[in-house]
Amino acid sequence: MDLQVLTELVMGQGVFAALFIWLFFTYQKESREREERLMSIVDTQAEKLEKISLTLEKISQDIQSVPPK
Repeated sequence: MDLQVLTELVMGQGVFAALFIWLFFTYQKESREREERLMSIVDTQAEKLEKISLTLEKISQDIQSVPPK
C-alpha cells in the first residue's frame, strides 16, 4: 500500500473521529441542560400538586362538617 494513500485514509478517518467526539460532547451538554429544565418543571408541578391536594382535603373536611338536611 502506498504511504500517501495510507496517510490520506488516516487523515480522513481522523476528521470523522474529531467530528464524532465534538458531536458526542455537544449532545452530552445539551442533554444535561434539558434534564435540568425538566427536573425544574417536575419540581414545580410537585409543589402545585401538593397545594391542590391540601385544598381538596380541606374542601372534603368542610363538606363532611355540613349537617345533612
